Amino acid sequence: MLLMLTTGVIIAGAFFVRRTWCRYLCFLGGLSGNYARAGLVELRATPETCANCDVKACYNENEKAPGCPMFEFPRSMDDSARCNLCGYCVKTCPNDSIRISPRTPTSELWFIKRPKVEESFLAIVIMGIVFVQNITMLEIWEKILTWLEQALGITSYSLIFTVTFLIAMALPVAALTLASWLVKLGNGEPVKTNFARFGYALIPLDLAGHVAHNLFHLLAEGKAVVFTALAMFGIESHGLSPALAAPETIKVLEFVLLGLGAIGSLYGAYRIAKFNAGVKYIRSFLPMAVLIIVLTLVNVYLFLLPMAMRM
Repeated sequence: MLLMLTTGVIIAGAFFVRRTWCRYLCFLGGLSGNYARAGLVELRATPETCANCDVKACYNENEKAPGCPMFEFPRSMDDSARCNLCGYCVKTCPNDSIRISPRTPTSELWFIKRPKVEESFLAIVIMGIVFVQNITMLEIWEKILTWLEQALGITSYSLIFTVTFLIAMALPVAALTLASWLVKLGNGEPVKTNFARFGYALIPLDLAGHVAHNLFHLLAEGKAVVFTALAMFGIESHGLSPALAAPETIKVLEFVLLGLGAIGSLYGAYRIAKFNAGVKYIRSFLPMAVLIIVLTLVNVYLFLLPMAMRM
C-alpha cells in the first residue's frame, strides 16, 4: 500500500504541478479533508480587502513563499477540506488579509453551499471502515471468520476480509440512503440531494469513532514502543504491561469521545435541516437523528466488547 501511494505521488508529480495527488486522487487526502471540516480553526481571507488585490500572491507566489500547494484561492474559500494550513498564503499576502482564527467545531457543516454526493459518500463509508477496524480487533473476530468460511465456502483470509469490508461499508450507505428517502417525505427534495446534504453531518461521529479506536492502541499498547526500543539494546521487558492507562479509563475516554461526536453530528443535522427546510425542519431532522443514534449505539456496542492486543 505504501509503495502504491508513493508511486502514485511520483507519477502525479511528474506530470502535474503542486499536490495534485493529495487533492484529487488520494483516499487519505479525502479522509483528512473531511475531518478538517469539523476542526477548531479555519483559514479565511477578508473579501473586502482582497477585492482590490491585483497580484494574487496567495495563489501564485512571491519572494516570501510559494503559491498555494493545494490550488486554493483564499479569497473564495468557504470550506477547509482542501487547506492543509501550510501558511504560505499568510506569508505571501501583501495586505494582511488572511487570518487563521478559532471557530465553533462542526460549524462549517451547517451552511455548505454546494454539497457533493462523493464527499457525503466518503463520510458514510468512513463509518463502515471504523466498524471494520473495531471488528477485527475484537476477540470474537476469529469466530466471525470461522462462520464466514462455513457460510461462504471460502478459506482465503484476504477474500473473507474483503467481503467483510464491503458489507461493513455498504450497510451504512444503505442506511443513509433510506434516511434520505424518509427526509424526502418531509422536505420534498430528491433523495440524492438529501444524501449529499446530510452526509456531512456524520463527519463528527466519524472522527470520534476513528479517534476512539486509535486511542485504544495508544493507551493500551503505548509502552510497546519503549519496550521495542530497549530490546534493540538487549534490555528485555517480558511480563511488563504495555498499557499507559487502565482499561476502565480507556473505556470512559472512548465513550466520552463517542458522546461528543454524536452530539456534534446531531446538532449538525439539526442545523442543516433548519437551514434548508425552514418551518418543516423537524420532519427533515428526525430520520437523520435516528440514523445518527443507531450508528452511535453500534459503535458503543463494539467498544463494549473485549478487544485483543495487536503487538
